Amino acid sequence: MNSRPIIVRVRVAWWIYPYIHGVAIMHLLTGLEPDWHKVNRWVQRAVSFRIDKRP
Repeated sequence: MNSRPIIVRVRVAWWIYPYIHGVAIMHLLTGLEPDWHKVNRWVQRAVSFRIDKRP
């Protein structure tokens, strides 16, 4: 069985870290839980994966 090396590239949008911090701050200030479906949707939009074969 032959193995082939691959490269997994993960890109994270610049705005996801301020967004997550904002969600956490609002949680601390209000004591309310965030809408996790909305948070998950934004995180999925912010993170992308790409798999490349090595030459």
